[in-house]
Amino acid sequence: MITTREQIPVKLYKAICSALLAGLTSVICLPAAADTQLVVSHAWVREAPPGAGVQAGYMEIHNTSSKTIKITAIESPNFTSVEMHRMFNHNGMMRMQQQDTLNIPANSMLELKPGGYHLMLRNPASYLKSGDTVQFTLTTTANKHINVKASVKTDNGS
Repeated sequence: MITTREQIPVKLYKAICSALLAGLTSVICLPAAADTQLVVSHAWVREAPPGAGVQAGYMEIHNTSSKTIKITAIESPNFTSVEMHRMFNHNGMMRMQQQDTLNIPANSMLELKPGGYHLMLRNPASYLKSGDTVQFTLTTTANKHINVKASVKTDNGS
């Protein structure tokens, strides 16, 4: 039975320590990697006239995991509040409904776009013109936070 470090050859000791450290590191890092598999792209905010109290935000949210991920909140220091909304046709009339969560199915993408799911951005802290950047933080049910930068663009998204 080996009882002290001196009885273990140095190379074997280093190999054992390296293997243990690598194993612990992968176990410690695994849950965070599994819970943050959202990738956001094409994020933009529609430019509004000076003094407008409401603007709209859009983006594509990709879920690369094997489970549905729910976004429970979106915040921005550029606005007093950010609401998640969905537009839909009801008996020939377009309606808008606030959403408590945005569900992104496993290995899928949810597109926030004009006429569909979108962000309702209330009371901008300052006038935002084309070319400016807006910061968003998306929060999931697993309490993971995803930071997003969105460009302010004209009406057609360019």
